[in-house]
Amino acid sequence: MSIHPPETPHHDDPSRGMLPEFARALVQAVEAKDPFTRRHSEHVVYYARRLGDYADLPGPLRDTLATAALLHDIGKIAVPDSILTKPGRLTRQEFAFVRLHPDTGADILRNVTLLAEEAEVVRQHHERWDGTGYPRGLRGEMIAPAGRLLHIADSLDAMLMRRTYKDGYSVPRTLRELRLGAGTQFDPELALLAARWCEQNPTLLIRPGQSAAAA
Repeated sequence: MSIHPPETPHHDDPSRGMLPEFARALVQAVEAKDPFTRRHSEHVVYYARRLGDYADLPGPLRDTLATAALLHDIGKIAVPDSILTKPGRLTRQEFAFVRLHPDTGADILRNVTLLAEEAEVVRQHHERWDGTGYPRGLRGEMIAPAGRLLHIADSLDAMLMRRTYKDGYSVPRTLRELRLGAGTQFDPELALLAARWCEQNPTLLIRPGQSAAAA
């Protein structure tokens, strides 16, 4: 499996220096609907950067991954507030709305030429290695490397943090879930890589009550 695609010219565009401010402005728009989203996005950026470093991704791909991580839930701006902030589990009909957010987010980002790569990573961040994910049901290496790694970073935070419907998982349980999901939910090589990083860096994992800055 190759996770070192060729570099693309737009990474040399000096106007990309404006992207972090633009990206945070977009995240703030979602935060106005759901304050949880920004904290989660910052955690996912944190894990994406560290896993990208650990996987030795090329610099431009790490930048794409980090920006996509910050923006991965931007499509939730179109999810009704009653669903986005609902305590407890969602109904099947409500979850159908939530499943639209990767496509919605990608469609928003595609309006910005410099975010074309990030848009496709955002679209793929809920795809699964076995093809049972959404929105396109992509399988295996049909999913971009950054999309596969973003899915793991997103899942790490989802497992470790408390949600309205569950407590945060313990670190041992999180490691078990990563290994059990290798080859089904997750890229098998990247899932085992992420599990190794977690085992080697337990103090860097963000636990309930912490922030990315404190980890």
